[in-house]
Amino acid sequence: MPKVAQAHLDARRRQIVEAARRCFARNGFHRTSMQDVFAESGLSAGAVYRYFAGKDELIADIAAGAVGQVRASVRALLDSGRDLSPADTLARLIDDLGAFRDPDGTGRLMIHAWGESLGDPALREVIAALNREMLDELAEVADGFVGAGHLPPDADRRAVAHTLLSLMQGYVVQFHVTGDLTPERYLVGLRDLLG
Repeated sequence: MPKVAQAHLDARRRQIVEAARRCFARNGFHRTSMQDVFAESGLSAGAVYRYFAGKDELIADIAAGAVGQVRASVRALLDSGRDLSPADTLARLIDDLGAFRDPDGTGRLMIHAWGESLGDPALREVIAALNREMLDELAEVADGFVGAGHLPPDADRRAVAHTLLSLMQGYVVQFHVTGDLTPERYLVGLRDLLG
């Protein structure tokens, strides 16, 4: 019996994740059933369960993908070696959150995941682990601020990382909940606040 090519397996997995993303963005996690994912993907239950044991694994995979997008932006910022002020850094990171502004995309899914994690200890740990990884990289950004003289030498880099993360998360929440917060307006407020 011939082996299935890895490219085919990867494509099938992406097909399932994208179907689940559409369902979750449209209906939220609670109102989405695995039957909805089967229908949206056009695949049988057996085909979907070959890749994911259930809805919780799909949610964790989608959350990891979303955090991965942000981590890639932070990593690109670090790899650029540019000396950016805190305000300029936030401007770049907020600009890179474009996928999080899609009305049916990553931002809505992350808001659902954050809410869901309050009552789901397993998902909360997944999100906490992803946040710890993100905070490690944002602490490197804070190191850069200290090295460039934007922050004092005794600045608490981990606290700065938490603040950067909360500003990014807050932007995503406000954008989707209030609907009237443009990236430009948010950055005007940040620049006024940070000077």
